[in-house]
Amino acid sequence: MNLDLRTCNCVLLSLLAVWLSTSCSGKPGKYLLRSPYEDGYAPRYKVNFHAHTTRRDKQYAYSPLKLFEMAKEYGFDAFAITDLPHAGGIVEDPGVAGVLHIPGIEYGGKPHLIGIGIDSLTDSDDKQVQIDHIKKQGGLAYIPHPHWGGYDEAVMDSYDGYFGISVFNSLTYGVAEAKGVASEVIPYNEKVIDAMLTKGKSVAIIAEEDTKYEGTHRYGHQLNTAWVKIWDIDPEPPVEVSRLLEAVSAHRFTSHARHLRSHPDPPEFLRISTNGLWLSVVLDKPSNIKFISAGGRVKKEVKRSTTARYKVSPKDKYIRLKATYTDGYSSWAWTNPVYIHRR
Repeated sequence: MNLDLRTCNCVLLSLLAVWLSTSCSGKPGKYLLRSPYEDGYAPRYKVNFHAHTTRRDKQYAYSPLKLFEMAKEYGFDAFAITDLPHAGGIVEDPGVAGVLHIPGIEYGGKPHLIGIGIDSLTDSDDKQVQIDHIKKQGGLAYIPHPHWGGYDEAVMDSYDGYFGISVFNSLTYGVAEAKGVASEVIPYNEKVIDAMLTKGKSVAIIAEEDTKYEGTHRYGHQLNTAWVKIWDIDPEPPVEVSRLLEAVSAHRFTSHARHLRSHPDPPEFLRISTNGLWLSVVLDKPSNIKFISAGGRVKKEVKRSTTARYKVSPKDKYIRLKATYTDGYSSWAWTNPVYIHRR
C-alpha cells in the first residue's frame, strides 16, 4: 500500500512539473524553432552560384574549362557559370571530373537576376517572367549585388518567387569591411535582406563570387573568395544537381566570404542546433557572433568565441547569425534565418 502511494506521488509530481513548464512558464511552451540545419546535417559541399568566363568578355581571367580546373584546385564541389544571354547563353558542362556543373544564367536589367539549374532561356525582359520561367524548369532564381545595382526594398518587394538575395559579391572589394572598419556595402545588403524577412518574404542569404578577374584589378572578383556551403546528410555518390538544388531550396546552406584570397579564411559553422527556443552555434575559429532578428536588430553579440547561444523570443520573428573573423583583415559567414513557430 505504501509503495503504491509513493508511486502515485511520483506520478503526480511528474505531471505537476510538466504542467508548470508548459502552462506557468508561458510562451516557451507554446513556441519552437524551425531550422534548416536539422540534426544529422553537416556542411559538405562548397559551391559558387555566380561566375563569368571569357565567353562573356575576353578580358576575363578564365575560359569555362580553366575556371573548372582552378575550381577543383580550390576545393569546389559544384560551380555555376552564369554568363549573360547575349554572350552565348547557357554554358555547357566543361567536363572536369570532381566539379559538378550547375547550368546557369545572369539576366541583366534592374535588378540583375541569377538563374541556376536551368536548360532554357526566355527572351522577355520582364523580371517576373524571367523568375517564373526559371521556376517552371525546376530551377532557382535569386537577386545578386543589391548595393551595386541600387536595388532597394521597393525593388525587392515588387517580385515574387525568387529564393534569395546576395549579401556579399566581389563588387564589395575595397568598400565593405577591411582592417575591421565597416562601410556601407554589406550593411546595405543586410538591411535590404532584413526588410524582406521582416515583411514575411522567405529569402535565403547568399555569398557569391561573381568571378571575373585575377591580379590587381580594382575590384576583387577573385576565384575562391566567396561561396556557399551546402549542408547534407552524407549521401551515396555521385551528388546530382537536383539534390543540391533541393537543399538550396530548403535554405540548407551557409554563406562565406572574404575580399581577396590573401585575406583570412572565412569562419565555418560546424554545428547549428536548436533545443526548444535555444539556438546554439559552434564555429571553427574565434569570431564575433551576432544573433540578428526582425528589423536587423542585434539581439546578442558574443565576441572572439567559437561558441554562442541565445534564447529566442517569439517577438523576434526570426533569427539569423553573422560571424566575423578578423586577423588584419576581416572575413565573414552568415546563416539563413531560423524561424519561430507555434507548436
